[in-house]
Amino acid sequence: MIQMNASRTQAGSDWNSDMWGAVSLWPGDKVYCGRPGQSIYYTNAETIRGFATSPEDMWEALQVPAHARFGYRMEIEEYEVLYPVSVPAGRCRNNGVFGGGGGFQFMIVEHQQLLRSTGRVLDLRRGAHLMV
Repeated sequence: MIQMNASRTQAGSDWNSDMWGAVSLWPGDKVYCGRPGQSIYYTNAETIRGFATSPEDMWEALQVPAHARFGYRMEIEEYEVLYPVSVPAGRCRNNGVFGGGGGFQFMIVEHQQLLRSTGRVLDLRRGAHLMV
C-alpha cells in the first residue's frame, strides 16, 4: 500500500513514478536530505559514497533538477530516525531528463515526526562522499 501511495505522490508532482518497494528504518538509522529546502525525499550513505563527488553528480544520481531558488544544493543534512517505521524506497531510474539516476531514495512524508537533524551537514563541494 505505501508503495502505491509513493507512486501516486511522485506522479502527482509531474514526475514519472519510480518503482517503489518498502523498507524498515529503525531508531538511530541515518538518512540524508538536500539543504536548504528539506523535502519528503531522502537518501542513504551508500548513495552519498557512490555519487557525491560533486553537486551535479549527486543530484543527477537522484534525478533532482536544480532547485528553483537555490540551484543545485551544495549541502546535505544528516537526519536520525526516531521511531521504527516502514517507508517507500527504491532506485531513482524513471526521470532521466534530470540525470542518469542510480541513487537510492526514501519517501518520508511524516519527516517532522519521524526524524531529527543530527546537526551534521555534508558539503558537496568538499568531498561529502568521504564523510559518511
